[in-house]
Amino acid sequence: MKKNIKRFLNRHESAKGRSSKSTLYQILVVFLRMSGRLRNFLHFIKLGWILNLAGTTYRRLRRWAKLRGEQFLLRVSDLEARRSRPRSPEAEDVREVSRSEQALLEALFGRDNMTAINRRFAAGDRCWGSFYEGRLVGYLWATQNDQYDTELEHKVRVPPGETYFYDCYVIPIQRGEGRMQALIEVMLVSDYVRPAASVFCQVNARNAPMLKVMEKIGFRAEEKIIRSSFAGVWSRTSREVLPRTEPTPPPG
Repeated sequence: MKKNIKRFLNRHESAKGRSSKSTLYQILVVFLRMSGRLRNFLHFIKLGWILNLAGTTYRRLRRWAKLRGEQFLLRVSDLEARRSRPRSPEAEDVREVSRSEQALLEALFGRDNMTAINRRFAAGDRCWGSFYEGRLVGYLWATQNDQYDTELEHKVRVPPGETYFYDCYVIPIQRGEGRMQALIEVMLVSDYVRPAASVFCQVNARNAPMLKVMEKIGFRAEEKIIRSSFAGVWSRTSREVLPRTEPTPPPG
C-alpha cells in the first residue's frame, strides 16, 4: 500500500514539478510522515510495555517465592535426653485416642471428616488427644508413612526409621495452657515413637506459638521450606538446609 502511494507521489511530482504540488500530494506526504512517526511511537510504547512486564514479572516471582515453614527434628540422642526429663503437669490430660472412640473424634472433627480420619487409622497413623472435663480439646497425629501436608501444600517423605507428627491442633479457648507441649511430650515417650531414630515435624512460618513450642521442647530447625508459585498454574517447593546447631535444652 505504502509503495503504491510512493510511486504515485513520484509520478505526480515529476509531472507537475516541485513548485506545483497539489493538495492531494501534500496530504499524502503528511500521511506518510505521520505514519512513520506513529510507527516509531508504537514501537516505543511496545518496548516500554515489554520492559514494564518484565519488571512486574520479576517482582511477582520474588514475592511468590515465600518461606512457608520450617522442618524441626529431634534425633535419637536428643530423644533420650527429652524422655529423661519430667513432663509438664498438662501431660496428665493426654492419652492416645483409638479408632473405636468415634463419638469423641466426631465431636471435634465433624461427621464429614470421619472418612479421612478413618483412612489415617487404616494406614497405621496414631492420634493423641488432650482432654478437658471429658471432652477432646486438642490432638496431634503421628505417622511413619509419607504424608501430604495440606497447610504447606507438598508431600512429606518419611525416611525408614523416622516418625513424622502432623495436624497439631488445640481449640482456641484452651490455648496458652501448655496443651500442645504436653501432647508432644506424651507422643515422644510412646511405644510407637520409641524405636524411631528421629522425630520431625513441619511448622508454618506464621505459626509463632508452635515455633515457640518446638524451641521449648528442644527440637532443632533443620530445613527451611520455600514455596514458589506463578499465576496459580506453576508451583515448586524447595528446601534450604540450615547449619547444624545443638538443640535448645528443655528447662530442667
